[in-house]
Amino acid sequence: MYDIIIVGAGPAGLTAAIYARRAGKSVLVLEKSTFGGQMTYSPKIENYPGFNEISGNELADRMVEQALALGAEIEPVYVSSVKSGAGKITVVTDDGEREAHAVIIAAGAAHRRLGLDGEDALVGHGISFCAVCDGAFYRGRNVAVVGGGNSAIVEAAMLADTAAHVTVIQNLASLTGEASAAAALTARPNVSVICNTVVSGYVSEGGVLTGLVLKNTEDGTESSIAADGAFIAIGLAPENAPFAEVASLDERGYISAGADGCGTGVPGVFVAGDCRAKTVRQISTAAADGAVAARQNARERAAVIRRHKRRAVELPREPNVALARPVLQFLDLFRLGERKRGVFVRFLLPLAVHFVPGMARHLRGTVGPDVAGLFFKSGQLVKKSVPLVVRHLLLLPAVVSVGGGIQPCYDLVDPDIFVHSAFPLSGGAQKAVSRCS
Repeated sequence: MYDIIIVGAGPAGLTAAIYARRAGKSVLVLEKSTFGGQMTYSPKIENYPGFNEISGNELADRMVEQALALGAEIEPVYVSSVKSGAGKITVVTDDGEREAHAVIIAAGAAHRRLGLDGEDALVGHGISFCAVCDGAFYRGRNVAVVGGGNSAIVEAAMLADTAAHVTVIQNLASLTGEASAAAALTARPNVSVICNTVVSGYVSEGGVLTGLVLKNTEDGTESSIAADGAFIAIGLAPENAPFAEVASLDERGYISAGADGCGTGVPGVFVAGDCRAKTVRQISTAAADGAVAARQNARERAAVIRRHKRRAVELPREPNVALARPVLQFLDLFRLGERKRGVFVRFLLPLAVHFVPGMARHLRGTVGPDVAGLFFKSGQLVKKSVPLVVRHLLLLPAVVSVGGGIQPCYDLVDPDIFVHSAFPLSGGAQKAVSRCS
């Protein structure tokens, strides 16, 4: 079983893997397609801190290399579902199941399509989503770019370097990407922009795209243009259906993250990157999500471990006379007053438990093996704690049973060391204990 399974090897998932490995967690990253995610489609990245200019592929390679160097495991598999239960997370893939204490969903998002007739059949035969991948096939030819945001502008600018002519088709009144990039694109002589227009159909011949049918959104008129290739750049759509069982999806299909960061509200399930609901989707924000998710998981896991270690032993609420008698006799022997009884309860009583193993064997037949075993265990804990007491001159923690109920009295030496002293007390001793509880 892994500490964390990360679904997705984009900037969010790889950053989460880096942070988790640095925290000492065992990490498995699952990716169905491209290591690096959508950023590998960007030929030039100029807004990622630390680099004046870097390609998406190079940045992705560096992230993958860093995660692997730290000891993360990466597997190319498809995740079909994620289940939570029995204190673990089960990730179902196309070649079996993996289990972990936690999962970070960083599945990113896929390219949106226009949803027109014949579109699926033409993907790879004239319809593309990546100028980096397919732009070289259209050198010296006419191509169209559908969209007007930053992604569309980047695609069109790259295609303009090699294509004969690039037509940008935007459904709004103007390009909505960065103003400087839009101005640089429209200034190129082999680029034209058609606004207030949508693609209403594809024209093909022999299963290959040859043109586009356009429709003006203002007057409804239709026209057509010749195009050897069409690059769709209208944004991304999340692919979160496999995670619907463990995460809440909004109306657009994005995973809703809680106000506390990247948590989903389900213990052990976190979300990071473009697949979660947020307003800004950039490589830098995806990387930030990955860091937050990994750190948040580490804190929650540590809290679970601390709670487990600090869980007090439940004792019977009925006072055990046979168990209380030797303690009360000891107190009466020295005729301790209320104040001195309190000192005894806080300090001497836990130390006295060091001698309880022998007493436990004597009491085994009287009070039963469960209570006797508790005494033996307590004695061993105290024995290990004595060096800390001497070194720090601090009081040991004690959990004292008062009138059959558990009352804590803590002066912590180590948050993971607890001594459980099952001595029902009465009279002045009870009043002394109540002061520290």
